[in-house]
Amino acid sequence: MRLARGNLKFRNLEGDGFLHRELQPEDGTLVVESELTAFSRVGPMTIVTFAVVMTLASGEPVLELTTQFGFFPAAALVRQAGLPAKPHFSAAFDLPGETVKTGKIEKRLAGGKMRMLDEVDYFDPTGGEAGLGLIRGRQAVDPNAWYFKAHFYQDPVQPGSLGLDALAQLLARAILLKGLDKGMSNPHFETIATAAPFKWSYRGQVTPDKKEVVTVMEIVSLEPRETGWLVTARGSLWRDGLRVYEVGPYSLALVDKG
Repeated sequence: MRLARGNLKFRNLEGDGFLHRELQPEDGTLVVESELTAFSRVGPMTIVTFAVVMTLASGEPVLELTTQFGFFPAAALVRQAGLPAKPHFSAAFDLPGETVKTGKIEKRLAGGKMRMLDEVDYFDPTGGEAGLGLIRGRQAVDPNAWYFKAHFYQDPVQPGSLGLDALAQLLARAILLKGLDKGMSNPHFETIATAAPFKWSYRGQVTPDKKEVVTVMEIVSLEPRETGWLVTARGSLWRDGLRVYEVGPYSLALVDKG
């Protein structure tokens, strides 16, 4: 495989997968196998596709996914047009907002350096096309954030996985604001949900020169599980008004571990 010459940037484009089980501290060694399954050249850009399988050392399956990456010249990233417009996402982005109080649930969610939301500024428990809930969050981009120093060397960009985590954190807030943990003695989030497919697409990036990230999650189904709920949503992430990430289906499970 020969790549186009020049100063190329490496970016994830999309993927879909399935999580078989959560990881626990005692699980030990993970084995990851990645197979290059496709390769194509489009002008100065090179696109590669991988099939990835993660297991425990015992062979027990953990994760399976297919994902696509690209090698791009810097000029191609400057010209990014983002994802195509979709009316339900555009409408959610444009909704008037006001601060939603989430203080009582914040201690149950990611904090410190892993918190990817500054505030929730819209929540409707019966919003969205399915009438199951619509939520919007915001985060100011910190040019000195820890991840810009490490990802990538001389090419600072927020890891796409942290954008996905921002969407998961937003969905978790919607789940708790809807009160789906009511009656649970020890509620626990599976992020992402086991035994449920997930899919993501990236057509842009969050870099230190950007100002604000806006996230929207719309719940499309609620399915009871033996000890809780499977909550499936679709969502988008904008940076400075350009829609660059999309997820769907994307599920969290709320499980009573009591």
